[in-house]
Amino acid sequence: MLRAVEQEASSGVVAIATTMTDAASHITLCSGALVAPNLVLTARHCVSRAVTATPSCDARGRSHNGDHLAEDVDPAAIAIYTGTHVRPDVDAPVARAVRTLHPTGQILCDADVAFLVLDRPVLNSTILSMRLHAPVETGDIVVPVGFGVDRATCRGDSGGPAIDVSSGEIVGVVSRGGSCSAHGNHVYTRVDAYNRLATAAFAAADREAKFAAREVPAVPDRERERTER
Repeated sequence: MLRAVEQEASSGVVAIATTMTDAASHITLCSGALVAPNLVLTARHCVSRAVTATPSCDARGRSHNGDHLAEDVDPAAIAIYTGTHVRPDVDAPVARAVRTLHPTGQILCDADVAFLVLDRPVLNSTILSMRLHAPVETGDIVVPVGFGVDRATCRGDSGGPAIDVSSGEIVGVVSRGGSCSAHGNHVYTRVDAYNRLATAAFAAADREAKFAAREVPAVPDRERERTER
């Protein structure tokens, strides 16, 4: 069942390559979930510049070591890729971000979530649904899906969806954790806690899609007839 869920969800998981501001060669590779044709759910630390590589939080979501994030990365520096194996230095992106939406503040504790509005729809990919109406419950079996190389969450998996095996819904976003081989102590951000943010993100994606449609020049009837012939 776990493998079936992973395989079904994988076609809706995209790779996110973010070029950081300090150097053009500094590219952060994360994962994300396609939740609308032009909207990706991911982790905020994948799209904002980090102040620390080791966020420390207490059980109530308060930071033990100050701010974790600085400014957002320019959306134009965020590219989206699909496929089983992704090489940003060789492959052409299927879309680029035009806007990021995330919680306010500079702390990752319980808030490591972001949405990317894209400049075009990602074709031939599965749209994954989020469980926004209810939280994860005791006994739920959740599997993370991403571009990391290990069975446990690892580098490259950040931002990938945590999926409920029973319903197939996204219930969380991969944030951080222990070693790549550990089967526990991995941290996820619940998506149901950000229902309002998700609503705003869907609205922004819808507006962008309508704007992009208006930007495509209409083909005159006579020109269309010549093209069809």
